[in-house]
Amino acid sequence: RTLAFSPARSALSLTGGRCEKLFAAKHPSLNLESDAEAQAFEFDKISQDALGNTDQVSVTPSIIASTAVLNAFLVVDPAQAATTTTFTLATAASPISSALAAYGHYFGLIAMVASLFVERFTIKPGMNEDEETRLLLADVTYGAAAVLVLWTGYLRVTQYEKGWEFYQHESLFWVKMSLFAILGASSLFNTAKIIQREFFGGAVDDVMSEKLAERMLKIVNGELLAMAFIPLMATLMSRGIGYDELIPWQIGAGVTGFLFVGLGGKYLVEAFTWKEDV
Repeated sequence: RTLAFSPARSALSLTGGRCEKLFAAKHPSLNLESDAEAQAFEFDKISQDALGNTDQVSVTPSIIASTAVLNAFLVVDPAQAATTTTFTLATAASPISSALAAYGHYFGLIAMVASLFVERFTIKPGMNEDEETRLLLADVTYGAAAVLVLWTGYLRVTQYEKGWEFYQHESLFWVKMSLFAILGASSLFNTAKIIQREFFGGAVDDVMSEKLAERMLKIVNGELLAMAFIPLMATLMSRGIGYDELIPWQIGAGVTGFLFVGLGGKYLVEAFTWKEDV
């Protein structure tokens, strides 16, 4: 007989090779398929085989609980245990919803980078009216894309990926969130100056100075640098690198909030008190 895998991946995710050997030894008649990543086993099938039932498949809380305990002994590395015993929350929800959340997250990041590049190649001393309007549209797109990234990121953390129980103890997740906080805070200077110039007469009464253009370009370059490291943090944290159960989420959240509020206030004050050289 072949042990089928749930298409919805509704059971726990376990490390494939070691678990296969254990269950294959006790159930030689079962043919366990393997995967490079964790597989979702329908473990009630195994318990039913032991009782002589061979057809119906379901996942019971007792099987899930015993499986989690078993995997805790099999996996030595806590980070690996965290990544391999976490519920796949996308299972309970629609796979289409999970896919759309991932797509929206990636699309938002791409839109943010594209908007920053438009700003990077538009900002210059003495911009004309069309260039000022293009800069405004790029900044609006950047802000909307950032909201999309935050919203879909929240959904992926809480519903569709490894779950909050994993991410709250993942140090690189908080590094990524801190980078995003710095990204958002620093952008407030450019956003404030763009709004001032577009809606309060700055773009009409005077052209952009070399000093202001240089400052705005430095901020855009910094934002692009931060964006380059965010995907790196994401790929590392998804593999459990930096995971530690002793890390309290309050510290990561506190640092992230402090960076956004502190730096955001600094950049807003700089924007509203900006003075040109006479």
